[in-house]
Amino acid sequence: MEKDEALTDYAKAVLSDVNDVIKSYRFDDSDGMIDYFDTNFYYSLEVGRWNKLFVVNNKQPKITAPKPEQPTRRAQNSAAPLRVEINPEHNGIEVYFPGRPDEETRAALKAQGWRWHHAKQCWYNWNTEENLQGLRTIAG
Repeated sequence: MEKDEALTDYAKAVLSDVNDVIKSYRFDDSDGMIDYFDTNFYYSLEVGRWNKLFVVNNKQPKITAPKPEQPTRRAQNSAAPLRVEINPEHNGIEVYFPGRPDEETRAALKAQGWRWHHAKQCWYNWNTEENLQGLRTIAG
């Protein structure tokens, strides 16, 4: 690389850095005296093609438009009310939130014995006045 006149100083520096990175991953425990070759890989660095030299293009970096800020889950959920249904078949209460409740709400539900129903995507508990009162304090 150092002797190649077609390469600029910058290209030589970049290729030298690439070569150093490649060598950092390569080991060579070969011994030519006993015809013993032990290396994990062979490599060669080439720029351009045999019939074409490389051309430096100064491209402008692509500027992407900033993404609009998404409201947080809590902000999305705060506008829509939760839905409470009584399930007489199982003597239970089912609570449907418009989205995933925040960590504090889930911890409070779990502390009062509410469980998550994965198939129905709701929280449920026994239909008692205590559970309804606890739900009122959690939901506000």
